[in-house]
Amino acid sequence: MKRKLILIFLLLAATLALAGCKKKAEEAPVYPQWEYTSLTVRCVFDGGSNNMVCRNFAEGSTDGINTILRNHGQQGWELVDVAVTGEGDGQYQTFIFKRYLGLPDEKKK
Repeated sequence: MKRKLILIFLLLAATLALAGCKKKAEEAPVYPQWEYTSLTVRCVFDGGSNNMVCRNFAEGSTDGINTILRNHGQQGWELVDVAVTGEGDGQYQTFIFKRYLGLPDEKKK
């Protein structure tokens, strides 16, 4: 009887030990979520103000490059790239911005 109890105890201990060694499933990596926007303008140097002045044809407005970047930054946008297309007087700049939306788990809360 005593041997049976010891055998049962050893089998139980071995089972628990093996269960604890089981490799846990790897969790999928969690990546931050971003949203993107772009703004295409034509920028020229204004010697009078010593600033780059950009014409936004979509909005019909003209602003200094500092104003454009500051306004987007205040809304949480981060400049990630500038694409230049065309040549000479036909050159345009497309500012590409991204804004942090959070992690997928943060959205559910």
